[in-house]
Amino acid sequence: MITPLLNFTDFKKFRQYIGVQSEIDVLAAAIQVQPRNNRGTTPLRNIIVIDQGCIPTILTLWGAYELNEGQAIADIIDSQPIIAALKVKVSSYHTVNLSTKPGSAILINPPIEQAATIKSWIQDNRAKIEQMLLEKAYENRAVLLPMPPIEELTSIRDFLNLPLQKSCWLQGTPTLLDKSQKLWYNACPGCGKSLRMSPQHLIICTSCQRQIRVEPRCRLTVNLANYSGSMTLDLYGPDAEQLLPFTIAEIQDQEEQGSLDYKAIEESINSSMIVCFVKKTEKSFASSSTVKYTAIIAHKLKLGEFEARGLPPIYTDAESSTAAETAAMHAKSTTAPSGDDDNKLEAERLATLKITESPTKKQKTTAEKVKEKDAMA
Repeated sequence: MITPLLNFTDFKKFRQYIGVQSEIDVLAAAIQVQPRNNRGTTPLRNIIVIDQGCIPTILTLWGAYELNEGQAIADIIDSQPIIAALKVKVSSYHTVNLSTKPGSAILINPPIEQAATIKSWIQDNRAKIEQMLLEKAYENRAVLLPMPPIEELTSIRDFLNLPLQKSCWLQGTPTLLDKSQKLWYNACPGCGKSLRMSPQHLIICTSCQRQIRVEPRCRLTVNLANYSGSMTLDLYGPDAEQLLPFTIAEIQDQEEQGSLDYKAIEESINSSMIVCFVKKTEKSFASSSTVKYTAIIAHKLKLGEFEARGLPPIYTDAESSTAAETAAMHAKSTTAPSGDDDNKLEAERLATLKITESPTKKQKTTAEKVKEKDAMA
């Protein structure tokens, strides 16, 4: 038995590493292998791994890792081998996902004491593990990112000041921004990639390389606010759809009839309370960049659940009557105060509240703008 020299990361702490450049070491049992796939010319394979925390997670082996260690694990998967995945990264793909990268290492059945402990736990919990595989718990977002304990919540004000590529748990009340925004777009049902195709066509997704038919996917841009501040937040898929009073199919029917009930939609969104895990990324353009905030998962709570779960109030007593109005004033503000510091503060505020464009809205090209200008002359 080799004395362990590695500090393995607990599965429950994976979310702390989403979007950051840090590499982690993981010790787990491989409980299922999926068929080999290809992304372009690169082979890959998903392996379902688990530890005593009972959170089955996808580990993706790329390239040579799939051809060598991936195939070796597939050959002995019935024995549910223990693997040490070293220097792997955590991403928000499939909510939480592990993946190899250049410099990673995969050790099969390493002779360390922790491996024997996990092996014993696997044998004692076979029925439970089989049930999780049957239910595909590794794709269940509520299992991968459940509601956090109160000590993991970050205030919106603090989150806005954190470095890029940082993800945190936030709480707040959403309000609808841009009442003319498109509430859905056609996307790959597997990876969520926006694709400008008709649902009747069978195509190869340009992102995940699967043969698919596009499906409508919900998307919302909201203002998330609480006692500490407000920010623009993008929500996708079920996280967005749970805030709406209609299904996407019902919204499409209303659009065809020219009678989309935005009032009911706005009231439904504005009456919600959510706890969400949000990632912060920077989107660069030709001569500028903007910060984008996206919910990896959002848990919708009913009235009273904040107190029942021991969560802090959305607004303090002194601020509850004015917070929503203040957020609305910030969103509508167009005049910057005098003074360099005030101008800078207002610019940052407006950038934070900027509404990002729906994936289905087409940008006008320069040629189209010239043509339109000539037609008006």
